[in-house]
Amino acid sequence: MFKHLLIGIALLPTLAFADASFDNAVRQHAQGAARDFMSKLVDQRSKGYSWKMILSTQVPDMLEDGCGYRERVGLPDRSFKEMKQQVLPVVGEQLVARYESILSKPSARLGLVSVKNAQMNSGDYAVVALKTLSSSKSDPYFSLIYQLNGNGRMSLCDISKTDDMTGGMLEEIGRKLNL
Repeated sequence: MFKHLLIGIALLPTLAFADASFDNAVRQHAQGAARDFMSKLVDQRSKGYSWKMILSTQVPDMLEDGCGYRERVGLPDRSFKEMKQQVLPVVGEQLVARYESILSKPSARLGLVSVKNAQMNSGDYAVVALKTLSSSKSDPYFSLIYQLNGNGRMSLCDISKTDDMTGGMLEEIGRKLNL
């Protein structure tokens, strides 16, 4: 019995290191997913699309159904497709209202500010906080909330104006809809 206790105590630092390594891997994975997201935005912009069009139509489609529209908004499985089609324009309008004027500035570029982990009952999350490099302190963050899903891919769940898990647009819409 005492031997098992000693082995358990000896394993504690290893487990703590493994947990820290996992958290670091989640942060790096989310950072890579955020780079892909930003590359898609830049690609669309280079094709001549306006920020208004990108934010209102393309970005809402990048948000995942499961962790985004189902979990954060609370859209039910029954009639999910119909309800999602009604929510998409609202998400686009909020993105435009929140970010178009900031991203439309002549020297605006999104830059990485921080990456944080958050473990919740529904899984492992990472928040990648972005901000325009020419921004003022009053400009909101453009934070991407990712969840590590079962197949090892990072799913974009929400976009927040803060640098943490709060303030997500889909979460706000869910509260307003009270589903």
